[in-house]
Amino acid sequence: MNAASTTAIVLAAGASERMGEFKPLMMLGGMTVLERIIRLFQSAGVNRIHVVVGHRAAELAPLADRWGARSIVNGRFAEGMFSSVVAGVSSLDEATESFFVLPVDIPLVRPATLRDLLQAVPTGGEIICHPTFAGRRGHPPLIGGHHLHSILEWREEGGLGALLMRLEPHAVEVPVVDEFIHQDMDRPEDYRRLADRIESRRVFSPAECAALLNDRLQVAPAVTAHGRAVAEIAMRIGEALNGAGHSLNLRLIQAAALLHDMARGEPDHARRGGKLLRDLDMPRMAEIVESHMDLTVIEGQPIGEAEVVFLADKLVQEDRWVGLADRFRRRLDVSPANSLAQDSARRRLEAARKTAERIEAVIGRPLERLRVEP
Repeated sequence: MNAASTTAIVLAAGASERMGEFKPLMMLGGMTVLERIIRLFQSAGVNRIHVVVGHRAAELAPLADRWGARSIVNGRFAEGMFSSVVAGVSSLDEATESFFVLPVDIPLVRPATLRDLLQAVPTGGEIICHPTFAGRRGHPPLIGGHHLHSILEWREEGGLGALLMRLEPHAVEVPVVDEFIHQDMDRPEDYRRLADRIESRRVFSPAECAALLNDRLQVAPAVTAHGRAVAEIAMRIGEALNGAGHSLNLRLIQAAALLHDMARGEPDHARRGGKLLRDLDMPRMAEIVESHMDLTVIEGQPIGEAEVVFLADKLVQEDRWVGLADRFRRRLDVSPANSLAQDSARRRLEAARKTAERIEAVIGRPLERLRVEP
């Protein structure tokens, strides 16, 4: 589906009674919630954005217009959210090919999720596309324009959710790497939780890593097990370094280690894995994955997350800690005729040894100790 032919309907008409503050104008990561959602759609190429307003419409509508969206006033917003859905759908052109529907209190959906949904839906038609995470549907659905009249004519209980159940034969599910499709902002504690996640969402959570490996890429179990083992060792190294005064991002270390072999089996799998992560808007993770095979150790530079993951990978054979000597023995014992393979193995072993020495000098004990420490 072409993003340019898609419209986003943002539902922002409610009074936010359970929150105690007006949700569209609450600050979240340096911008208002509404601005964040408008920018979300714009970043995915969806520039036709209709914001349905009601409560405090005179205050909210000019802001929506200023941020590049069109405001749609729902004078019946007190009747419930479905009245805003109807108001938003009523504002669409008859030729609309598809449209998203997203409540304003689900503000941290990832741009890659919108792109995944757009790519999964053919032009126009009757398809209703639901994003799923961990096997459960979330927001926003992408609805084919064929269903405009069904929404406008719906009079039964249950609102849009009930109608979509009726239209289930047209539904398709798209697994996404995005736990935020389930995370709303109804109450103050929800807001605080999402505010705490603004920075950390730049790195996939362990659950999102599992979704990428298992649902999206369907990697072999042995690759997943190796990633978990490398992540465990990398986290121990990272924690030891932080305990000695470093400020490494442990979430970044864990996620990159879990995913470092995500493209295993493909040519130049480190670079391929990095590209997959860049396509998912994860450049910091991509850099680490791209360097997990070969890393240039620069003496005098602070130890970074990439070095930690690189070394942890070199300490683990399959899903077991084996140490550097055992990890490289087979590669160094290859036929002398394969000198390129031997040269590559020696280069990586030397880089790993230098990295190990640098880390041991900082933490004040052999890495072997980390294997048995609680």
